[in-house]
Amino acid sequence: MITCPTCQHEQVSGKFCGACGAAMQENARPDAASTPQAQGATEAGPAVQVQPSQASGNATHALGDYWHYLLGTIKNPTHAFRSGERDFSYGLINIALFLVTFALGIYFLINSLVKSMSGFGGLFDSEMSSMNAPFFGIFFRVLLVGLIFAAISYVSSIAMAKLAKSPVSMKEFIAQFGGLFVPFAGVGVLTILSGLAGSLQITLALTLVSFAFITFILPAVMVLEKGRDTTDQNVYLSLGASLLAVVVSYIMVRSYIVGMVEELGQLMSFL
Repeated sequence: MITCPTCQHEQVSGKFCGACGAAMQENARPDAASTPQAQGATEAGPAVQVQPSQASGNATHALGDYWHYLLGTIKNPTHAFRSGERDFSYGLINIALFLVTFALGIYFLINSLVKSMSGFGGLFDSEMSSMNAPFFGIFFRVLLVGLIFAAISYVSSIAMAKLAKSPVSMKEFIAQFGGLFVPFAGVGVLTILSGLAGSLQITLALTLVSFAFITFILPAVMVLEKGRDTTDQNVYLSLGASLLAVVVSYIMVRSYIVGMVEELGQLMSFL
């Protein structure tokens, strides 16, 4: 198509406009990108945009930002309450780190106990001396139990925060909720070390204290903070969040977790 520069009339061909008689000019051809020069420019474009060094630099920068975030939150956990929606992914990562470290700690503890027992039995049976606890069977069961308790804590917290009429968004709430997991993710690293050392008392103590805080105390802390400016009853609501977590945890333990622990016990008896 060609367009008249005077009256903008379009027609298929002709040197002069059929409407006003002015000299015509051609539009830019839509297939111009198919010319060799345009193809070269198109091929060069993506090559400039996708650079491995730039992607690596972005990943390094992101890891550096997260590392500074971790250090700041470990030094002062109240920084978690300054997190916004942009830190939503950090909150999820913190919760995942907490669950994975404790699941690994429990697995390494069980594996150490199995090795010590198989070492004793290896005096009579050479096959027992190289026995290991099944990783997936134990790790994922412990991980699932931890996920259940984390979910109980979150549901209790968000339910009471909504009763307190907190205006916080879901993403912001998860960012702040997950930020409070940071110190206990560090405790989870200690759990891994004590599990590798085969220390039953230390590993179980660290696990029980950490999960007690995450499940029963963290909801009260979250609701107390979120309801501070929106209600006069934030103390009662924070206690209600802890009580709700206790009740739901009791129900889950009676209906599901006891059975899972029994399965783990049966699994250990066959080793």
